Amino acid sequence: MWERKLNRYLKSCGCAEGAVGLFIGMAIVLFAYLALNEPWSHWEITAAVALPLAFFAAGKMLGQRLDRLRFRKECKRMLSRLAVEIVQGGHHG
Repeated sequence: MWERKLNRYLKSCGCAEGAVGLFIGMAIVLFAYLALNEPWSHWEITAAVALPLAFFAAGKMLGQRLDRLRFRKECKRMLSRLAVEIVQGGHHG
């Protein structure tokens, strides 16, 4: 059980968080499109493409970073628990 949890944290790709970032970026672009009643310039079109991709990349990086922190926290918790069992002379079986 703990192996699966640790492996999931280590192999995290951040896709779920990236998908949320992409959705937010696309929502911002959609709202901007609906709010403006004039044709977009070239730089606005470029920004409309780049913004969701930037949010996607940021979401992926954030997801990976959070899982690395979760991995470290879980390892520390397990080591602490192991140290207590060793001091108390307990056996885990």
